[in-house]
Amino acid sequence: MAESRIIFILSIFISLLIFVYAKLDKSINVKFAYSILIQKNEYFRVVPNTDSVYLELSGKAKDLISLAIKKRQLNINFEPMKTGNFKIPIRNYIIVEPHIKLISVYPETLNILVEKIVRKPREVRVNITGSPKEGYTIDSIIVEPKVVDVIASESQIIGIKYVETNEIDISHRTEDFKTKVALKKFFEDIKIIPESVEVIIKISSLY
Repeated sequence: MAESRIIFILSIFISLLIFVYAKLDKSINVKFAYSILIQKNEYFRVVPNTDSVYLELSGKAKDLISLAIKKRQLNINFEPMKTGNFKIPIRNYIIVEPHIKLISVYPETLNILVEKIVRKPREVRVNITGSPKEGYTIDSIIVEPKVVDVIASESQIIGIKYVETNEIDISHRTEDFKTKVALKKFFEDIKIIPESVEVIIKISSLY
């Protein structure tokens, strides 16, 4: 009886394995999202109109399942020599395994804006919150350096008239103090040199 039950369970298990294998060996179509990574030189800012593309692939289920658990990234090596708008055929940069077939790509073309990177000096403005203790006032604010360099694209730099520090809270202060504070970025992909400044705030009594 026990042996019959074991044989019965084993036969069911084998049947399930055969069923799963048959399913995994079946050809299917699947759509995957691929993130876009653009390789470029440091003298240009490259802005694509999308950060991902969708690929429809055909292949055996077992191969596509394997692909699904991997990081899917499309590397585009783009070395611009001039500024402007460019169109790149995405298919030229797609590499798939020999046993997987590419059915379609969306979008087919990647639109890219290329801008020159420039370096400009900008004044530092101190961002203060709160007020000194009652009966005290701010005498002066000294910032060092007063001017920093901003490295950004030509269109970005137009909108950056000055660079502001992170907030410095002076609530209930009664005496001079010095602090090192980071500078805010108007855009995430710009650089500020240096990234922080030293601020001295002089506080005195009104009486």
